[in-house]
Amino acid sequence: MNENYILPVNNLDDVWELHETETFYSVFCADKNIDVEMLRHLIDGGALIDVSDGEYIHWLQLTDEAKLWMQNVIKSDGLKS
Repeated sequence: MNENYILPVNNLDDVWELHETETFYSVFCADKNIDVEMLRHLIDGGALIDVSDGEYIHWLQLTDEAKLWMQNVIKSDGLKS
């Protein structure tokens, strides 16, 4: 079973409209928090960990497919690192 617990949202209201969050009681920071250096790290295959809740470690890493897609976008758009 391939379950994905990282879900895309467009705004704060989207969070509470998801079936997966119906039973959640949570306060969270919704500030933008992935800067250019962190994005480069992800594109290079590295991982980020979120330790903001003080209890759990949340591992974030691009799949090989996502990494390849991002690298192709950079090449095709002529973006520089």
